Amino acid sequence: MKLLFDLFPIILFFAAYKMYDIFVATAVAMVAAVAQITIYWLKNRSFEKAHVITLVFLLVFGGLTIFLRDPEFLMWKVSLINLLFALGFIGSYFVGNKTLIERMMSGQISLPKNIWNRLNWMWSALFILIAALNAYFVIAAVKARDAFLAGSNVDSKTALNTLDCKAYNSLQSLCDNAQHTEEVWVNFKLFGTMGLTIMFVFLTAAMISKYVEE
Repeated sequence: MKLLFDLFPIILFFAAYKMYDIFVATAVAMVAAVAQITIYWLKNRSFEKAHVITLVFLLVFGGLTIFLRDPEFLMWKVSLINLLFALGFIGSYFVGNKTLIERMMSGQISLPKNIWNRLNWMWSALFILIAALNAYFVIAAVKARDAFLAGSNVDSKTALNTLDCKAYNSLQSLCDNAQHTEEVWVNFKLFGTMGLTIMFVFLTAAMISKYVEE
């Protein structure tokens, strides 16, 4: 349930994109993130740092995306925020006597130091992997978008998925590719990040299961 709550803004972003366009979806995700952090505070009277960091990045990069009508800002946000999380986990080896994941979970479970270290490296690797995969999809989407816009008279501030590519004759293949690569990024933003995260949750559970008392 917590995983679904954490992914709540991304799920709504995906749904809004399929129904409308990337700019509406960005606004929906921003509102959802504010609602997420508000609900968490009302329930726990505290803020979860990951929610706060995500909200700040989303408001900044999402705001730029809507104001400038340029989805590239929002696309790169995923890589930047995951790199920030990775740096936080890796940096915790050099600050204090506990890794970040041990500080987060040691109140619920007791593990040997080497297991905490292994888990911390594992989740650092996940964040780096998501950042790298996202960068790959963003670069492909931006190149495809630029290639189509360079040969057409379409306003660069237009939402790609609202276009009828058949109307662009010789540029139809470029238009189709631009729409396709953007949609691939949107799908990765939800299914890719969620799938990888769930996989690492199960790996974590398998690693700590023998240390958990009934």
